[in-house]
Amino acid sequence: MREFRDSLNLRNLGGIRMADGRTVRPGLIYRSGRPGDMNEREIESLKHLGLREILDLRSAQEERECPDPVLPGVHQVRISAMLNSSGEEQDYSPQTIEEEAHGAHGSTAEMEQVGEQFYLAMLEDSRAWKELFRCLIEEEVPLLFHCTAGKDRTGTAAALILLALGADDETILDDYMRSNRYRAHEISRFMQEHQLLLEERPDLQEVLLSWPGVRRGSLETVLRSIRSGYRDDREFLGQEIGLKDEDIAFLRGRYLEG
Repeated sequence: MREFRDSLNLRNLGGIRMADGRTVRPGLIYRSGRPGDMNEREIESLKHLGLREILDLRSAQEERECPDPVLPGVHQVRISAMLNSSGEEQDYSPQTIEEEAHGAHGSTAEMEQVGEQFYLAMLEDSRAWKELFRCLIEEEVPLLFHCTAGKDRTGTAAALILLALGADDETILDDYMRSNRYRAHEISRFMQEHQLLLEERPDLQEVLLSWPGVRRGSLETVLRSIRSGYRDDREFLGQEIGLKDEDIAFLRGRYLEG
């Protein structure tokens, strides 16, 4: 969206094609990084999207560090999309990802596993996802959901929506990987800052990418977990998020066209 800097990772799910050939209706479902990073012009553009709901997927600490701007007439709610093993809200900003990965003793496999464990943790608590789908079912749209960089928690939220709407895995992964295009400048700068490390450890290329960007394998881990733990996608959506068949039928009728 030309009104916003690419680094904000703000985009509309409209136009994404489902397996049955229908596409997501434009102008109803938006995803982004934190709106607190927007300048005045971008905040004005955000107001013109006609949003009814903003769902903040960050932890309370992340919200305190960079609060969302208050938008008149918009219901704004924060529900952390990630809890740790003690049930406490877990930060998952790019800075936190880097800190956690540094503590994985330098092994590529261990560092990848750290990221995958974070992603799998998002499937263990569904409060944020239930709110996400409540908004869609009750037609509190246009809706914007976001985290800090708009790539991990937000990417998972978008994946769950597309899963419910009937997208195939490649389509879901394609939308997820678009964060690397939007955050290309941040990724390039980060890689340059870590050039010496990459020269010593070229095997860390993919791991380092997951700090400012995303790794395809992270979301693939989520999809594999769903497929291995449930008979099909509908069973997962029903048991973990509470979506009934009629809810899925409604979502597809309301948010798809063509």
